[in-house]
Amino acid sequence: MKVYSGRRDVNRICHVLVIDDGGSRALDPRLDLDNHSPTGFEWGYGGSGPAQLALAILADALRDDITAVRLHQKFKWRVISKIARDKPWQITQAEVIDVATELLAGKNEHLWNAVVAFAVAATVLLTTAASAIECRSSPPKPAKEYWAWREIDGRQCWYAGKPGMDKAKLHWNSEATVRPRQAAPSDGVRARPIPADPVPAEPPPAEPILPAPEPPPPTKERIATIGKADRGPLALGFAVVEHAAADTIVIPPPMRPTPQPSSGAREAMIVMLLALAGAGCLYLAAILHRQTKWIG
Repeated sequence: MKVYSGRRDVNRICHVLVIDDGGSRALDPRLDLDNHSPTGFEWGYGGSGPAQLALAILADALRDDITAVRLHQKFKWRVISKIARDKPWQITQAEVIDVATELLAGKNEHLWNAVVAFAVAATVLLTTAASAIECRSSPPKPAKEYWAWREIDGRQCWYAGKPGMDKAKLHWNSEATVRPRQAAPSDGVRARPIPADPVPAEPPPAEPILPAPEPPPPTKERIATIGKADRGPLALGFAVVEHAAADTIVIPPPMRPTPQPSSGAREAMIVMLLALAGAGCLYLAAILHRQTKWIG
């Protein structure tokens, strides 16, 4: 087990040794990883000299340059900056590994929280997209289920379900075209010009008076109701006239929901979110594997 020992000489110059079973040696500052302090090591505060010392100790103790570069600033504030400046000190390799493990756990916790938040957001978006109901301009004929409508974007949005559906769940297909409304014909009356001196016209010849034709027999108006024959008519946004049960056209209750046409844009968004979630999981697994490979 290695021991890292530091002291100052009479000229206030810092010296750090690595002591192990084979003797002692000077600690390599590892300027090739990061050149914080070319003049040497320091401790007891948070500066460039302590940062170089933290990087050198981590690289030697962990034997993992990538992890040492990532953690040396936090290790500087956790350990090196708290060492008394005018007293000799020692720290073992086991203590360095314990502190590095805690720092890695904190980094991994933040990364894991970010991945979990992304997964939750993707799940909410997918659930919202799956529960959305696409509007139709008119119900299908014949209807095999209950249909109602609500006004969405100034148009009647027909959907399969009970009246009073939440408008947030209803949407028009982005590819659907909106037909412009045609202006109603004017009901104005045009005035006819009256001649100044009207000439009396000769009366037309008398036509024979024919007997008036007999009116056709009255027919009973038939209506369509939704549901079973014994149920009353439902108010689904259009006028319903009640008649006898014998004149009622009964549409059978819903047997199987009619699949709604899906939007290409929503499917592309679902595929993109799934791909991003998979990429985030693979990135997390790669980081965990790389950061913990030195523990074994």
